[in-house]
Amino acid sequence: MVLPWVVLGLIQLVPLAAGAIGLVLPLAVSPASGPLAPGFSGQGQASAVQLLLAQPGLSKSVWLSLTTGLFATALAFAVVVLLLAGWIGTRTLGMLRRCLGPFLALPHAAAAIGLTFLLTPSGLIFRALSPWATGLDRAPDLTIVQDPAGLSLMLALTAKEIPFLLLMALAALPQTRCEDYLRTAQSLGYGRFKAFICLGLPDLYPHLRLPILAVLAFAASNVDMATILGPTLPASLSVRIVAWMNDPAADLRTAAAAGAGLQGLICAVCILLWLAGERVASTAVKAIAVDGARGRADRVWKVVGLSLTWALFALLSGAIVSIALWSVARGWFFPDLLPGSWTLGSWRKVLLQDTGPLVTTVVLAALSSGLALLLVIWILETMSRRQLHNGLAPRESSALRAMMFFPLILPQVSLLLGIHVWFLILRADGTFFGVLFAHLIFVLPYVYLSMAGPWYRLEPNLLRNAQSLGLSDSHSFLQIKLPMLLRPLLTAFAIGFAVSVAQYLPSLMIGAGRWPTLTTESVALASGGARRPAAVYALLLMVLPACVFILATLIPAAAFRHRRGMRHSR
Repeated sequence: MVLPWVVLGLIQLVPLAAGAIGLVLPLAVSPASGPLAPGFSGQGQASAVQLLLAQPGLSKSVWLSLTTGLFATALAFAVVVLLLAGWIGTRTLGMLRRCLGPFLALPHAAAAIGLTFLLTPSGLIFRALSPWATGLDRAPDLTIVQDPAGLSLMLALTAKEIPFLLLMALAALPQTRCEDYLRTAQSLGYGRFKAFICLGLPDLYPHLRLPILAVLAFAASNVDMATILGPTLPASLSVRIVAWMNDPAADLRTAAAAGAGLQGLICAVCILLWLAGERVASTAVKAIAVDGARGRADRVWKVVGLSLTWALFALLSGAIVSIALWSVARGWFFPDLLPGSWTLGSWRKVLLQDTGPLVTTVVLAALSSGLALLLVIWILETMSRRQLHNGLAPRESSALRAMMFFPLILPQVSLLLGIHVWFLILRADGTFFGVLFAHLIFVLPYVYLSMAGPWYRLEPNLLRNAQSLGLSDSHSFLQIKLPMLLRPLLTAFAIGFAVSVAQYLPSLMIGAGRWPTLTTESVALASGGARRPAAVYALLLMVLPACVFILATLIPAAAFRHRRGMRHSR
């Protein structure tokens, strides 16, 4: 029972501790004392802070990180609450759940590139409205993308995180009594929204707290989407930290170390503000619950929640269409809705000539998700057997679940900068296995979270019956348990594959530019204005996870096709 915790500590907690120590080393160690941190200046801690504070526009960058994280997370959570309150237990919500797949598989970098093609003054929306509605025959001079307030970045983060939070909420609903509470409250004459806010949400929210905090930390410290959609003068703090890290000036790299510490502080402030908001919201909900109103006039909120969800899904769908069009466009002049001529030149270059990023992405994703799945299977099976041996029903450990969320609620740029220092010390920066390990840190939590539920829902009596018939533990595991869990196993692998494909900072910082992936190349091309090759890379970012998800669906269907006759008809 101790061994799984040791392995998890080595993969999850040790990198976190090493990252924290590595973050301090560049601030406290001078090269005169030894080559502990190559590439960093020998300034002391106060000098590093002074270098950071001397950077122009620092307060604006900090403000952008704070507001982006808090507002994007709050908006995404509000839309999910409106949707659940109005449509929980209906076919509409079931249909929305079936539509989540493509948006969950859409990497953040690809979503940002597609939204750039969609929202810019020369984008698809203005083309669709011109000239018949706008009277424009040339693109207007408007700052929509990369606006100074970061509104386009907040919109993109909100649209991208709604599918994730909605999936987490739908997965947690069976563990709650929300629907029972709603039916009881409605039978007493209360409206759906008041019933959900006062009874259902307090029961559901504890299951959503960790996913929400993960979204909050990501939104406050995001780099790839902020590089493409965020302001540039100044950029958000995380984007500037990466730029300082890549700058040849030693002073700026020292400022980057101090900035990474500040980024961690910003995320901590965001989390504390969110937790304080929970207290305020809890007090408000208690006051609403006892005010005597039935809250029946809630039809407008029901329509608002569904309309906002479909509007944001339509926005992401439009982004996907824009990427597909730009990947094959040769000449496309405003206000033409479609390209005037077409070409596959960019596709030929990526698929036939410059295949390095594609191969690296596929190999990293396959290895990291495969390793993560094997580790998760071993950990879950070891802990389940121990619980059964002790006469307990197998159940998920809350401590294990919290440990899995640790890498997700910390800012990637701070964690990876500290880990990068240790790779420099060990002369292992820029190695393939270093990049693979960095991917595994972030892939493992998602594979575990997607696998734990199906694993513990499996009926343990099936294995007991098999063992009573003479089957050993290993044989019952291989011949009964794994085949019954084939679909969730392949789905977990597909989720891990998609997470690895979307990783930007681990490939950029730990790989030291020697292992370019589709994500790093697409962000570089999009920020440089190369639309056609950026569109090709972005479309591949979507196609690769989609293909793996399709295989995860088809393989179990083919493997168990002989069992279709065993299904009873209703």
